[in-house]
Amino acid sequence: MALAAMEILRYEFALKVPGDVSIIGFDDVPMAAWPSHALTTVRQPVDMMIKKATELLMKQVAQEEMQPEHIILPVTPMLRGSTRMPSRQP
Repeated sequence: MALAAMEILRYEFALKVPGDVSIIGFDDVPMAAWPSHALTTVRQPVDMMIKKATELLMKQVAQEEMQPEHIILPVTPMLRGSTRMPSRQP
């Protein structure tokens, strides 16, 4: 979605990314790192997510009732060229 938004902003609205608009994606797909996109994204720990989901599924299979669990996993910001710091106003 973020890559498509960048294309529309650039080519249909003639806006500069990041000059006029900053764009941040999610999941850090390989195409995000291409120089033509240089999309700033958030990388999720997919392997860890799969491991935790599998553990919860196995726990649910073993038990008849289970309480919901709140799991927080770390993410990694992948800072690239689609964002900029806002300018400071005096």
